[in-house]
Amino acid sequence: MAEIVGPCPVCNRAELRKRKLFALPVFVESGREVSDSRQDKGFFVPCDRCGDFLITETDALALSAQPQKYDRPKLGILLKEHAIQRMPLPWLQLRESSEYIPVHGHDDFVLSTQVSRCVVVKHDDLIARWPVQTGERMNRALLNLAEASKSLGAGIDVLALGEGLLFALSDDEMFWVGDALHSRGLVTKPIASTSEYSISLTARGWERIEELRRERGNPKRRVFIAMSFAPELTEAYETGIYPAIELAGYRGNRVDSEPHNDWIMNKILGDIRVAPFLVADFTNQKPGVYFEAGFARGLGIPVISMCREDDKENLHFDTKQVNHIFWTDPDDVKKKLCAWIRGTIGEGPYPVKSET
Repeated sequence: MAEIVGPCPVCNRAELRKRKLFALPVFVESGREVSDSRQDKGFFVPCDRCGDFLITETDALALSAQPQKYDRPKLGILLKEHAIQRMPLPWLQLRESSEYIPVHGHDDFVLSTQVSRCVVVKHDDLIARWPVQTGERMNRALLNLAEASKSLGAGIDVLALGEGLLFALSDDEMFWVGDALHSRGLVTKPIASTSEYSISLTARGWERIEELRRERGNPKRRVFIAMSFAPELTEAYETGIYPAIELAGYRGNRVDSEPHNDWIMNKILGDIRVAPFLVADFTNQKPGVYFEAGFARGLGIPVISMCREDDKENLHFDTKQVNHIFWTDPDDVKKKLCAWIRGTIGEGPYPVKSET
């Protein structure tokens, strides 16, 4: 891949101007036919501030031209969280996902290692993850500090890693979050100078982190079900998937089954974050299911993949290597899914209902 020089298209930090950006061929599909496609050059961006990510040249230019529209400060902080939490390499996309579909079988199309292992992250979905409540901001800042800490008692230089580590959009916010965490006994008193802002986690801080991590995978929370809402799959959900989860001792949750006042993407991401595991049925090949399953895997949440037998040939080639439950009818999916949950996750905390 050719090497070029340029700043990070998200944070545009001057100190990154000598970092190398790697150009790679990315074909995107503008229509159903391969002949309608066009090539959009892409970049692998190794940014210390935002973490590593992929982006097409068109999107990088859009970020530079309209920085306020895309809220670049928050975008960089959320990309950094993505990297700190060791999620898969993100392919940041600003436009509709249909415009980025790789053209399979094209003579000149070479699938790079980066693209084949990345997870698509839409700009709007990423911005929706920004913590609205102060308590959530401090909790996620604490989780970032835990990942950045090299050992117990080690100091963490926030300025070196970027004030976004604490979800701070300015120095004043960084000082406020650091002082708030200190006042609660979660971090040591920050050491501040013109070139350093260092803190370390206390014993109480590590205990709080363990609580937050347990909350994410608490088996008493609802299992997230990602699937198409097509009417043809209603029976499979109502008499197959949901009962299978109950038979295994858990409670299921499909986002359209509960009333709520949240913006739908906030609810989806929030529900996935605290789910003990996720059941993803890829029948009908909905992009949202791929995104939700990838988001869960990035958080380290177990994902059980399924697909109706007559649709398995349409599974995306990047995920075909993952074990799937292939089912034929609602009764078949109930038996197979229940057995799979019990065998790979274990029986849940709720009383198991009779199967008769």
